[in-house]
Amino acid sequence: MHLKETLKALAKTKEALRAPSSDWLLSGFAKTTKEKPQKTIIDVAEKHRIVTGAFPGLYSYSRTPYMHEPASLLSPRSSYRQITVMAAAQSGKTAGVIENFLLFCTELGLPSNALYMTATENLAKEFVQERVDPMYNNADIYFTSDQSLSGSVDVTKKTGNTTFKKTGKGWTHVFKSFGNIREVRSIDYRVILLDEVDEMHQKQSQHNQGSIIKIAEARTRSYAGREKIVLCSTPLLAKSSIIYEQFQKSDQRHCYIPCPYCNHYQHLEFKNLKWVFSDKDRTKVDRSSVYYECEKNKCKIKNADKATFLTLENVKWKPHNKTGQDGHAGFHFSALYCPPGMTPWEQIAQDFIDSKNSVDDLQAFTNLTLGMPFHDTQAPQSAESLNSLKEPYKSNTIPRPDIQEKLPLLATMGVDVQGDRIEYELVGHAPGYHTWSLAYGVIKGDTSSYSNSVWVIFKDMLKMKKLIIQPKMVFIDSSYQTQEIRAVCSGTKSLRPIMGVNTLHGDKIRRRYLKGFVSYDGTPIVSYDVDTTSYKRTIYKNLLLRRDENGIAPAGFCRFPIDYNIQYFRGLQSEVQEPQIDKRTGKIKGYLFVQRGRRNEPLDCRVYALAALDAIALEHCEYNDMKTTDFNFFWENVRKKSMET
Repeated sequence: MHLKETLKALAKTKEALRAPSSDWLLSGFAKTTKEKPQKTIIDVAEKHRIVTGAFPGLYSYSRTPYMHEPASLLSPRSSYRQITVMAAAQSGKTAGVIENFLLFCTELGLPSNALYMTATENLAKEFVQERVDPMYNNADIYFTSDQSLSGSVDVTKKTGNTTFKKTGKGWTHVFKSFGNIREVRSIDYRVILLDEVDEMHQKQSQHNQGSIIKIAEARTRSYAGREKIVLCSTPLLAKSSIIYEQFQKSDQRHCYIPCPYCNHYQHLEFKNLKWVFSDKDRTKVDRSSVYYECEKNKCKIKNADKATFLTLENVKWKPHNKTGQDGHAGFHFSALYCPPGMTPWEQIAQDFIDSKNSVDDLQAFTNLTLGMPFHDTQAPQSAESLNSLKEPYKSNTIPRPDIQEKLPLLATMGVDVQGDRIEYELVGHAPGYHTWSLAYGVIKGDTSSYSNSVWVIFKDMLKMKKLIIQPKMVFIDSSYQTQEIRAVCSGTKSLRPIMGVNTLHGDKIRRRYLKGFVSYDGTPIVSYDVDTTSYKRTIYKNLLLRRDENGIAPAGFCRFPIDYNIQYFRGLQSEVQEPQIDKRTGKIKGYLFVQRGRRNEPLDCRVYALAALDAIALEHCEYNDMKTTDFNFFWENVRKKSMET
């Protein structure tokens, strides 16, 4: 009899293992929980989750109704295996899917081996302590050691509850940073939750780990057909965005809501947000004027109207990609959908105006508010594509006037110093930031002492007027052999030691006077700090410019001699922008230009030459008792002197 009962139990287990993949989490386990099998993530979150902060109380999907469908697809009975949520920051996306899914598994005591991963250990720890622990505590979750979470977590005891690992009856939740992924390479997971996945991009490169998506797929392979992979992130740069790439592979769902006046369903786009300005400078938005224009009947929808149209009954998600991956649902929404009490349309309009004059601010607006990746128009082109910028003149010759009768009115020089050589570029300038590369050269020799022959040759080149146009100012990089470069500049009129920095927070150049080194007139020599990031962005932007069909060159147009080779242009395009992550918080703190395996001296020399022009204009305007740099005044004086000579 005992054998017969055992065989029956084995038969039931075998039948449970044959359960369809859509029932992977509940099949065979319904009897292990007091909750009914039909319970969903929405049911559990709205019954058991207590939130604090701006909107305290029981969690409700009616506050962020656009999160209802993404959460419902995480249900055990859903056939979707990957959910991708690309959205604006502070929009409730992480709480709506990742946090509530963890609570769902623990509250029902359902078997689930889950891995949560984010960019850094600090971010993972912050997520556990500030989000997960309070959520479990408020829901009275019990761990295998029969200890509920109360107060701070005791990470010194080997219990089922530590900072980075929570274990209950039938479930285990592990919290890791991408940098520590090697620790879980031998473990299989049924559920993988990737939070702010775009911030893992740089970590992915630093640790040579390979694609985070491939890793997730490999770690869930043992549960093929029963796995759940969730990606949730605000996108960053389009060219390297993981969340954007995955969203494109999905069915690409967009959120549709009805116009409260004509009932036309539409998905909200920033281009339809309208406003007028309250000042003549067009820098301040009249908040009372902000409205969303209905795409069909031009109805004026106000932010306050969200209370009537942004509801669970009204929100509908529609896929835009019929060829997306099977079992892969993707969702995108911007801050335009944020409910009352969160980011209003009036603030979105003002944030956009405030961001227009800064590439960094515009990128932040695109990422954080629109929930879209930033398409960097200043990314490098191929070196071959720059051949079209060659003009019919040779290096170290005077270019002929073009159809606009433009010629360089003055020249500056940028000098990059290496241990065994000096590289320089002579750049001609005209109003409207038109530039001509007039000469590029390399002088080889030991640069470690200001008295060495390489510096004698360099100074003789300037003194003996071997260049077609004498540079008005020469910027020499002093980051290598700083004291020696300052000595080189001492006693001269046009040479300036400079230091390149990543950002000056508002200024492109900043002047300093150096004690112990004197200029030709006995005064302390002037040194400049140069915001190299700002100038590199300008260079990459200007290299995109081309003449129109009539041969007219736009402002900022760059011209190069016909005899420049491909190596020069490769050096000019030698760097790319990469996100920089704060080591403490794991958040993106900015973008820096980094080399990609090519020599970058041509790019650096051009940066210094452009900065030298700004320094000339600054000093000229100050000499004429002007408080700010006026380029119109500056160029008018340059023209007068040019005509005199």
